[in-house]
Amino acid sequence: IDQRALGSVSHAYARARDPEGAASMLQRAKKEGLVPNAYMYGAIVNANVRCGNISGAVAWIERMRDDVNIPLSGSEPAYAIILHAYIRSEKTEEAKNWMNNMLDIGLKPNAQG
Repeated sequence: IDQRALGSVSHAYARARDPEGAASMLQRAKKEGLVPNAYMYGAIVNANVRCGNISGAVAWIERMRDDVNIPLSGSEPAYAIILHAYIRSEKTEEAKNWMNNMLDIGLKPNAQG
C-alpha cells in the first residue's frame, strides 16, 4: 500500500462525508511508515467541511501546518476549501481573516482556490 492509494481512499471518505474514515487513512499511513501528504490532510479538511464542521477543518489545517513534512505549496487546496466554506456560509469576516491568513503565509487565493 502506498500514499497514493491511501490518499484516494481518504478522498472517497471525504465524498462520503466521513471525516473519521478520512483521518483513519492518515493514521494508517503513519502506522505503515509512510509520510502523510497534503492530499491526505486535504481529504480530512474536505470531509469536515462537507459535514458543516468548519472549525474541525481548521483544526486539521493546524495539524497539517504542524507536520514539518508538508510543503506549504502543496497545502493550498486545503486552505482554499476552508475559504470557500466560509464564503458559502456567508461568514464574511471569517472569510476575510482566512484569506489574510493565506496571504500572510505566502499562499495566493484565486477563483479556483
